[in-house]
Amino acid sequence: MTPAAADRIRVAFLAAAEDVIAALGDAAGSNGHERLLTVEQVAEQLAISRTLAYHLVGRGHIRSVTIGRARRVPAAAVTEYISDRTAGR
Repeated sequence: MTPAAADRIRVAFLAAAEDVIAALGDAAGSNGHERLLTVEQVAEQLAISRTLAYHLVGRGHIRSVTIGRARRVPAAAVTEYISDRTAGR
């Protein structure tokens, strides 16, 4: 690989990484719609098991939407769940 090609790949990689970091930092996506999380991402954010996250989503404790066969959770629903749980104490 030539040095010029390596530089182009490096620049493209850094640009893509910046886009991912920006998207993760925003609750709203670039199109202005609320960011949707996978149930696995919810589990990671709440530091719980994937199984428990699916249970909470399936029982309606955490608001979600179904897109085709995929279940997605609005980023705000995670915040709402935490607020609801801490308000009840």
